[in-house]
Amino acid sequence: KTSGTVLADPQPDEMAALLFTSGSTGIPKGVVYRHRHFISQVEMLQSAFNIQPGEVDLPTFPPFALFDPAMGMTTVVPFMDPTRPAKADPRLLVQTINRFNVTNIFAFFLLLGWAIQTMTHGRRFYVRHSIDTPVLIFCFLGIVSLFRRELYTGEQNILDSVFFMKEWLLPMAVYLIVINNLKDRRTLVRLVIVICITTSIIGFLALKKFYMDKGGFYNTFSSYDKARIGVISGQPNQFGAFLSYYTFLLLAFLLYNWRNPRFWALIIPIAACARSMLLTFSRGSQVAFFAGLTVTVFLWNRKVFFFIYVPVVLLLVFNPQFLPDALVGRMQNTVQQDGTLDYSTQNRIEVWKAAARMIRAHPLVGVGYGNFQWHVGDFGLPAHVRGIDAHNTYLLY
Repeated sequence: KTSGTVLADPQPDEMAALLFTSGSTGIPKGVVYRHRHFISQVEMLQSAFNIQPGEVDLPTFPPFALFDPAMGMTTVVPFMDPTRPAKADPRLLVQTINRFNVTNIFAFFLLLGWAIQTMTHGRRFYVRHSIDTPVLIFCFLGIVSLFRRELYTGEQNILDSVFFMKEWLLPMAVYLIVINNLKDRRTLVRLVIVICITTSIIGFLALKKFYMDKGGFYNTFSSYDKARIGVISGQPNQFGAFLSYYTFLLLAFLLYNWRNPRFWALIIPIAACARSMLLTFSRGSQVAFFAGLTVTVFLWNRKVFFFIYVPVVLLLVFNPQFLPDALVGRMQNTVQQDGTLDYSTQNRIEVWKAAARMIRAHPLVGVGYGNFQWHVGDFGLPAHVRGIDAHNTYLLY
């Protein structure tokens, strides 16, 4: 039921609030906030963090709770003292996240609490691992390229660029956090199992998307673009890359335990993920998946690789009629009957050639994070190709 109350319709320049400074430099001073200020902040947060209405937020930093309703998010108040994040019980936070299906959390203060807690108990905050050095060097070069972006574009608001870069740095930050908090084999195995279960569910959802939602059982699509599925990312190439990364965790579990018949059931989700990858019709993902499969089998068992895997691959190469239509059709569409490449592939190769010249000219930090598409034309890219996506995350960012 509604109360019948008519909500006010404020104008952008009308006063919305009077907020006071912290007082760290003297007597607190009142600052007038107008409605347009709050509207701009809400729009910036939605854009920077890709927040969609209907999401659930766990605001470990209280001011964020004030923005949640304006962005259409449900607020779940965490059971913790926000002024003492180091004393937050991680088990309660994880339980809350699972119970309410939390999709957003402002984790900076939790990370700060983690740092304080480890130092308070005399534990090392950071434990070095062999792969850390190249990861950290790569992160450092990326941050340097962020400032180079400012030099190329002349932008003064570095904060916008930092938000732009967060998705690129996030996986590496998660890696450093996880690797420093996994102290025993059991926890690591549980984490991998959760990832495998999640990947399996996504693989089955992708099949549902194609065969049921898009009518893949009975529809004949006029083009690959209309048949492709993106599911969690919304973009087929990115979704294909996701499946190419994570399906091999499932395969590793199967191969490591292949003598135990109970693990043979993993063949079903592996097949679902492989089929879903093919339905992205992403040529890069198909090549990456084949490369990953080849390396995995080679490392697992040399005899199986040389006496079974290689002959099977050769058999399929010379008898492509046994391969899935999603694979054969996409590859045949790439190479024309006269042996030439299709127009899209030719253009993409031209972009890569220009990118190679760009890398030779700026080998360490490029032309600035996110500037590739704006400056690739300066390195010999033909005019008719400009504006075409490189289809390569490393180049684009």
